Amino acid sequence: MRIGGKITPMRDFAGMSHQDRRKLFERAAFERFCDAREVQIQDGTLEQPPAPAPDIQATIVGEGPGAYELVCLDDDASQERMNLMADARALTRQYHQALDPDRLAAFNAAFGDAYMMIAFVPTSGKRGVRKALPGLFEALMQLPPGMNGQVFDKFPARPPDGVERVHIVHNGSIQGPEFTTSTGGFVGTLNLAKLEEKLGKTYMSGAPIELLAYAAEISHQSDDDKIREILDRMMPGSVYRRVWISEQLLGRATCYVRP
Repeated sequence: MRIGGKITPMRDFAGMSHQDRRKLFERAAFERFCDAREVQIQDGTLEQPPAPAPDIQATIVGEGPGAYELVCLDDDASQERMNLMADARALTRQYHQALDPDRLAAFNAAFGDAYMMIAFVPTSGKRGVRKALPGLFEALMQLPPGMNGQVFDKFPARPPDGVERVHIVHNGSIQGPEFTTSTGGFVGTLNLAKLEEKLGKTYMSGAPIELLAYAAEISHQSDDDKIREILDRMMPGSVYRRVWISEQLLGRATCYVRP
């Protein structure tokens, strides 16, 4: 995400407090929402003030200042999978950096130009990721040099315990190794009670207040119909001038304006 021409750096989440983690997730969700709208945040204006102010205050170039309350509509299982994605990436990077010097040098020599997409077994959680990492790194070092694609469907015959798949791309422009992680599972139905709860609350702000409700995607027509029904019923009496439904996997943001 570009803010005032600068790219916000990636952050690791493992070991952070719940409150700090929540703020980072909310900031990332807001930045993805701005990307979907193809709008720019004025440099230096994004703040995350304490309650009773909304979660984020920012000035959008061409629109002016606004206050944004955020709510995640994904069900608990979907949120756990997304949280594990961030944790798994951080844990993988930490494990890599903690290798003894000789193993670290050997690993970097083999994968210094590699982008690694690792999918862990989603039901295992952070404990399962930690348990899987020694076997994963050992198996990676047994791969033929320069191997690309889904590596464990070729050699060895199956992924290490706790790992679903690993996709590797070697590219001379990468200064790596670079790790990204994912977890399996399907997008579930949404927790729309959270949307109703937010629409009934009040907040204090000197800027116009908007609600950003975000989810991985709206995959069920029943959820889409229910969202429209809730907004038709509750927006007229709410504090929000606009409500945004942001589908983050699809890069789409839908706007509802208060009658």
